[in-house]
Amino acid sequence: MNIKLNELNTLERATHQKLANLVPENENLRIVDAATHCNVSASKISKLAKKLCFDNFKHYKLFLRGQAPITLNPEESTELPRLKAFVENFNLALVDDFIATIYKYPKIVLFGLGPSFICCEYFAYKLRICTKKNICVPS
Repeated sequence: MNIKLNELNTLERATHQKLANLVPENENLRIVDAATHCNVSASKISKLAKKLCFDNFKHYKLFLRGQAPITLNPEESTELPRLKAFVENFNLALVDDFIATIYKYPKIVLFGLGPSFICCEYFAYKLRICTKKNICVPS
């Protein structure tokens, strides 16, 4: 692995040098302890590792100990097979039950927080178009 120390500023070079001396003798060194030893914040250590093109502090420590960082092979996405299985095994009876439930009640209240609130608003909009129900989405 080729790291470019000449792209580091003075503080980062000094921090790297301290860590290069500290990490080989402390296998279980935590980022907080490393930051304390180097008189910087833990985020500075993390940013240094990222600037040197490591995934995280753990990979940076492996490099400093002379070990190869463990890299996971990116696997093929399982999203398309999952969607295909969902469509193939979709139970239309659920749709009929849902429609019956919607028409059973005169008013519908949908509730969600964060992203699910946005989904509720969108769903309420679609239901208002398709039905004549009074639909409300409180925040």
